[in-house]
Amino acid sequence: MNDVEQFDVDERDAVAVRQYQYAIGKAVTPSNWLLTKNVWSCSALIGVAEGGSAFLCHLDTPRSVRVLSRLVSDLREQNLDPKSFRLYVAGGIQPVWTLGPLALVIVLAIYGHHNWLCTLSAAMWATFFNATGVWLRIQIILSKELIGGLKSKGYSRAWLGLGKRAVLVDAKTGVFQTRSYGRMEDKARFTRPKVPMKADGSA
Repeated sequence: MNDVEQFDVDERDAVAVRQYQYAIGKAVTPSNWLLTKNVWSCSALIGVAEGGSAFLCHLDTPRSVRVLSRLVSDLREQNLDPKSFRLYVAGGIQPVWTLGPLALVIVLAIYGHHNWLCTLSAAMWATFFNATGVWLRIQIILSKELIGGLKSKGYSRAWLGLGKRAVLVDAKTGVFQTRSYGRMEDKARFTRPKVPMKADGSA
C-alpha cells in the first residue's frame, strides 16, 4: 500500500499505540481505529482478520518482540483466533543505509587486525537499523499461532528513507494506511512503558 498525504479520519479518534504497546480493535466497539506514529528504526506489526477485527503493535527493539506472546493470549481471551489474521509489517530504515557501515566492517576486518572495537561498533551500527524487523520475522516464522504470512509494506519514503512512518488501521474494514513524514515534523514524545502492555482504549 502506498503512503497517503493525510489519513481519512481525525487521528484524535483513534486508539494511540505507543512504543512497546499493542492494541486490538473490533468493528463492534468504538475503538475500531488504531494508530501508531514515530516508526523509525522500529517495526509496526499489523494484523487484520475477516469479520471486523485487527491489531497493531509498535515494536521498537528486538526485545520488545516478546509482546507477541501477550498479544496472542489477549486475542484468545477475546475469542479471536490468532491464526486467522493476515500479517503485515511497516517501518524500519531503508536497507541501503546499512551498506556504508557494512563496508566499513569488511575493511576493518581485513586491514584493522588490532582495531576490533571499531569493527564491533560498525557491525552494531549496521545491524541496529533493522534488527527489530529481522527478529520479528524470525519470531513469526517460529510461531505456531501467528501464521498469516508476513508481508512487508515498505519503509519510510521521507528524508531519503530516514524519515518516520505512521500507520492507521480500520478494524471494521481491514483497511490500513501508512504515512511518511520528516524526522522533525512530529516532535511528540511519550513515556515508554517498562513492560509490554496493551494501549489505553484497546478492545
